[in-house]
Amino acid sequence: MKKSRNYDELRHVWEEWRLSSGFDNMGEMWLYPYESLTFKSDMKRLWLQLKPLYEQLHAYVRRRLREVRVSEAYVRRRLKEVRVIDAYVRRRLKEVYGQDKVSRRGAIPAHLLGNMWAQSWSNIYDIVQPYPNKPSLDVTQFMQAQ
Repeated sequence: MKKSRNYDELRHVWEEWRLSSGFDNMGEMWLYPYESLTFKSDMKRLWLQLKPLYEQLHAYVRRRLREVRVSEAYVRRRLKEVRVIDAYVRRRLKEVYGQDKVSRRGAIPAHLLGNMWAQSWSNIYDIVQPYPNKPSLDVTQFMQAQ
């Protein structure tokens, strides 16, 4: 799942895993070992604090997934055996997900995240990276100093 960009394949694997895991979702699995009487209310309070940031991040990722394109070099590598690729076919091949697969509002299809539990977005960083032509910032030492 980590490197696949095939919509149907990702959805199939994700759905099959959910059916065989015994849990309806990752949250159910995570809650299983906790015995705190206030755990859910504590988490709800924390969630309400983080929710505005999450909604903004979610909107950004959703927009990037709607806009994602693969490079023409990628298309050519995938279609080495095809000698002539007309402009229409080339444009269609560049559209990986697009607007018909990712809605403008609403949930990001979990199977596109390249992670069986959809709890990590790191596998789509190549698609959603902000400012891809700028150097990455490493703030580790500043965080450790606090």
